[in-house]
Amino acid sequence: MPWAAIISLFLSMALVGCGPRLVLSGQLTERQGLYFLHGEKEPFSGTTVTRQADGSRQSVYTFQDGKKTGPFRKYADGRMSANGQLRDGKKDGLWWGYRSGGVVGSVTPYLAGVKHGRELEYSVGRNNYHPAGLTGVTHYS
Repeated sequence: MPWAAIISLFLSMALVGCGPRLVLSGQLTERQGLYFLHGEKEPFSGTTVTRQADGSRQSVYTFQDGKKTGPFRKYADGRMSANGQLRDGKKDGLWWGYRSGGVVGSVTPYLAGVKHGRELEYSVGRNNYHPAGLTGVTHYS
């Protein structure tokens, strides 16, 4: 399915209330650690998009019951620069960092917002492994 059709379907579902809500991040207000759509009393559940000055995407957050929970994507120069999962606003699970051109640059495991396990960094010609918490130590495979 072409991207335009997917986006159109997603937006039309959000407008009629049959699916997830998609709003610009500026439409949310934070109160007592939870996010609300302006003028609403219930915590926000859905997706927000932050735009750069030129209109391109900067970040995409998913919210559940007012908390940043679910997929997150960050963009630079129109390309994804990072993605991963958030749980209660903290990084959780594998986070992927991308170099220019969309090439994977790193994979970092997180648990409740803290690096947990081994970070894998990719460089030209080999993989560099950095054990969590030991900066400057590199193991080559």
